[in-house]
Amino acid sequence: MIAWVSSISVAADSYRDINFKELRVILIWMGTGLILGTIMVPYISSDTILMLVYGVVIVAVALYKLFGHSETNFPEPVLIAVLLLAGIVQGLFVSGGAFLVIYCAQTLKDKKSFRATFTMVWLTLYTIMFFWQFLHGVYNKEICIIILFGAVPVFFASWLGSRIVKKMNQKVFMTIVYVLILVVGISLIASNLRSSLLHG
Repeated sequence: MIAWVSSISVAADSYRDINFKELRVILIWMGTGLILGTIMVPYISSDTILMLVYGVVIVAVALYKLFGHSETNFPEPVLIAVLLLAGIVQGLFVSGGAFLVIYCAQTLKDKKSFRATFTMVWLTLYTIMFFWQFLHGVYNKEICIIILFGAVPVFFASWLGSRIVKKMNQKVFMTIVYVLILVVGISLIASNLRSSLLHG
């Protein structure tokens, strides 16, 4: 719900810039991966190794793009595989966003189109999740209080981010995107290495 509120905030500000052609491609392939990932959940006994590999891949791509290869484009089959993996990882661990960023960073060169289309992907997925959770009675009083306290600062932060990004040039925007991917990858590696050492 908190992520849903954030997505609505950004989408309302940038809906005119949505690339609907790419949005359809993303939803088809990532949606397929999401279904596969959800089906795989009961068969995954330990996610530590998989998340370590995920973190290493993210770090490798981020470093590759940050240090001299920002204009290098991956071939279409690789991009489709990235979307499938984004869906699978999202279905398994609710953490497929980094792969989606990698796809969007190559196919959506304009920062406005990137933000708008990326946000609509999550808004679509979160809307589906909201109705599924609502029908299954997830939203009790305690959860709603947490949502209320969490959504207010997130909504404000989303609004503030929208103001800042308008003053940012394309190169700086993409550099920040890959730096954030790098941080996510390093965080995944560190947390899962720690988990492996503690339980190994």
